[in-house]
Amino acid sequence: MNQALLLRVWSDYAVARKREGKNSLHATLAAHEPMAAGPSLVSFAIVNDVQEKYLREEKPVLLAHLRRELNDPVLQLEVVKETVVVRPRYTKLDKFTIMAERNPALLKLKSELDLDLS
Repeated sequence: MNQALLLRVWSDYAVARKREGKNSLHATLAAHEPMAAGPSLVSFAIVNDVQEKYLREEKPVLLAHLRRELNDPVLQLEVVKETVVVRPRYTKLDKFTIMAERNPALLKLKSELDLDLS
């Protein structure tokens, strides 16, 4: 399967959904690029339940479109839900270190008060 052709067909489909007013579906389809995972297998990554819902509803129409445009009647679409790990931007120690660089007196205060920031 030609990856460039897959990307063009996928993008055209996403734009057509946007023209129909399906902006959320368009955003889902445009969030990641589909990957040719085999001779007749397309893999697409999603990150949340809302995207999963949109793709579950749209999958029959999308799959028929891909099969027709890519001329592959046995093409399959695999939707893979990726796990997103969200961690705090800065830990307490990171914040203190940044503030102490700006104001070294904080280091003295931390030691005088015997503070533990871990």
